Amino acid sequence: MFVRATRWAFEQTGEALKFVEYAIYTVPFMVAQALDIGLVVFGENSAFEYGGSPDHTYAANPAINGMIRQMEHDYQFWENGGITRDEIDSIKPRPTDFPMVVYLGYFFPWSSVTNYTMAVEKGFHDLEGEWNRKGTIEHFEQIDSYAYMMHLWLKYPKFGFQRVSDIASRRVRDGEITLAEAKTAIAENDSVFDPESLEDFCKTCGYTVSEFWDIVHTSPWNKFYGRGKDG
Repeated sequence: MFVRATRWAFEQTGEALKFVEYAIYTVPFMVAQALDIGLVVFGENSAFEYGGSPDHTYAANPAINGMIRQMEHDYQFWENGGITRDEIDSIKPRPTDFPMVVYLGYFFPWSSVTNYTMAVEKGFHDLEGEWNRKGTIEHFEQIDSYAYMMHLWLKYPKFGFQRVSDIASRRVRDGEITLAEAKTAIAENDSVFDPESLEDFCKTCGYTVSEFWDIVHTSPWNKFYGRGKDG
């Protein structure tokens, strides 16, 4: 189901992990409902921390209920791609206010650099010496999946920027780098994709690398990535 949904979302929208991203938020909520757990704690409110929403709130329930409504609105889109309504509903919880879901970032200022420093003190290992990934300017965030980085890179052909811009902007805001350093990092890295991530994405979804690039180059959602670029 997830592979089929990923292929369909990638081909139609360029947002490859649209279905998976719903599940990241909804499945923990469903598990808590099933086990009668009254409190679920998320990390940061990504919509607020990274510029998608002006609302700094402790409660994630409105966002989850919004996802549920969006999933219901998109039934036809997914069914057109061969994802059945039962499969969609398998990651769609009941729209209730139980359990309470809160963002930890509301109560503690959220800094991935600070979190990283604390994690290292407790034994966390980053990617140094394991995955010299391209198209990024950090080595400790989003490290649990090679293929996931292609989902992030796909913002570039759609919008003309990707995760390098995101990370550089956060680092400037947090006082970690200067604006000039951020601009240089973006210019050098933002269009770059990671070949190992591409290979894993293609292997997982059942594409050849050539098929992947054919989709990117011919899709109407590709507004910024040059035709004929590699792959």
